[in-house]
Amino acid sequence: MKSLSTCFLILVIIVSSLLSWHNMIYQVDTLSPFYTDEVANVQAIVSFLSKGAYISDRYGPLYSSGIAATWPSAIGWFIGHSLFASRLAAAFFCWLLALVLGYWFFRRNGYGPIESIAAPVCIWGLSITAPLAIPYWFGFMYTLGELNTVILIGFGILLLSRHPLLSMIFFGLAFWHGKFSFFLLVTAVVLGDILSQRLSMQRIMHRLLKYGIFFSMPLIIWLVWLCLRFDLAMIKQWFAYTWQWVDHNPSFYVEGIPSGFSWDVLKQRLSSPYCEWAGYTLGTKIKDLFLTLGAIGVTFVGLNLAKRKIITISEREKWISAMLAFSILFYSSFYFFIHSVMWQRHLQAAVYAGFGLFIFWGSKWARSCSYNLRWFFYAAAVLLIVLQAVSSAKHPIFQHQITYSRSCTDLYSSKCDPTIYK
Repeated sequence: MKSLSTCFLILVIIVSSLLSWHNMIYQVDTLSPFYTDEVANVQAIVSFLSKGAYISDRYGPLYSSGIAATWPSAIGWFIGHSLFASRLAAAFFCWLLALVLGYWFFRRNGYGPIESIAAPVCIWGLSITAPLAIPYWFGFMYTLGELNTVILIGFGILLLSRHPLLSMIFFGLAFWHGKFSFFLLVTAVVLGDILSQRLSMQRIMHRLLKYGIFFSMPLIIWLVWLCLRFDLAMIKQWFAYTWQWVDHNPSFYVEGIPSGFSWDVLKQRLSSPYCEWAGYTLGTKIKDLFLTLGAIGVTFVGLNLAKRKIITISEREKWISAMLAFSILFYSSFYFFIHSVMWQRHLQAAVYAGFGLFIFWGSKWARSCSYNLRWFFYAAAVLLIVLQAVSSAKHPIFQHQITYSRSCTDLYSSKCDPTIYK
């Protein structure tokens, strides 16, 4: 019976992975141009790895998505010399690192080797397959940096109990060289870790100082590189450009779009044609709410079950999950009440954190449940594969006509300019 279950899981791993890649290759080939961020990010990382200067036509020497998030795209570009190859490499490394992260997580939670591979493979398939896919899931193919940054934070969390200082380096990479907007997620995890240890104020300050030094190491290395590659003036310029970009970010204020913490303002914003939310499908809206506010509710229930000894989690896990739920509430409040145009991208930190909390609590509940859930999960895996197969049957893996991603072979030509591409 055990060997039969193993064979079934191996089959699920192979079939689900193949169907996931069918979907991803199709998306890599057919995704329309993304404003200018995608090309700018690829320009910057290709420039850095070939010339030592992280510079793009749009952003100059600063970046909205850093080296730790964009490096896979450069590998693809150097190999295939097209945006198609760049997107494909971005997809491959995100997929690979997500599976490694998932395998490590499930193994640490007591699952067997095959189960620990099958679970993240199925979770990945679920997260990219319509109609259950995470909203804006394909952003990592655009080299936008959100998923890459979350993966770095995930590795940092898993390292936190045994290698806290190495964990801080991962968090530093996620913030300084990933996405600045994910700072609140990093802060939530670190505060949860500190609070779980019940230290004296003196020891808390000492711990924060040590954490801060290692957290800042990726930034210090970057500043040293700027100084050696250019000069001290470039460091000042980099900070000035970065602050200017943050200060003028349109997510904070656009004239004519109301903001404020009131129901009237919220109703106006949700129906405003100037906000992205009004253009979302009902399914996207439901998934956004489910993965953010729903994750907060699941965390509240999970902490209550842990308090009643129904499920077993460590003190660190309790505090970190609670602080992550708080950060989701903060991100969601900003998005729904303050964010000027309600871009989906700027809710992704909360969406991915909520998705992670669902996986965390689901794994804990499955381990502690007294019922035999094996057949339920087997049935769910079969349904997922059917869903993936139906989705794949709707489109060929490649388009016959030349697409934008395949025609973009010079990052500085009109063929790659998303504003004029035809």
